[in-house]
Amino acid sequence: MRAVLLIVLSGMTLSLSAAPAPGPKKTRREQPVFDGEWKLVWGQTQDGELSGMTMVIRGDEMTLVVSEDKRIDAYFTLGKGDPQTIDVRTLRVVLRGETIPCFSYRPRWLGICRIQGDRLTLSMGAKDRPADFAQRGSGIQFMDFQRAR
Repeated sequence: MRAVLLIVLSGMTLSLSAAPAPGPKKTRREQPVFDGEWKLVWGQTQDGELSGMTMVIRGDEMTLVVSEDKRIDAYFTLGKGDPQTIDVRTLRVVLRGETIPCFSYRPRWLGICRIQGDRLTLSMGAKDRPADFAQRGSGIQFMDFQRAR
């Protein structure tokens, strides 16, 4: 009986020692912290200057409050690169209290972004991704935000 118990315990010890060691913990790629409320300092489109907007970011969702009557809800994905890429898809537009879902057609913006301290800079193109922050022109929106809180 002792011999059987010894063999069983030895087998358990061998099976435990043969188990692979746990791998290193997976960590998310280092990213600037986007969460929070952002106030537009200055912005420009092909139609002129932008002002008075606020953007709230939580996780991968953003809400852009354009005016008292207009809000745009979207989600975004960040990519790699220098400058860092950002792709934004509109989920819905709320205009004068009426929600307009964008299920069948989700407007997409291709952009670049950077965070420097409490400043968030976005340059977005409706068709093409801007090459740098100085690029302006048809279909390009440039926005410079200051963190509000």
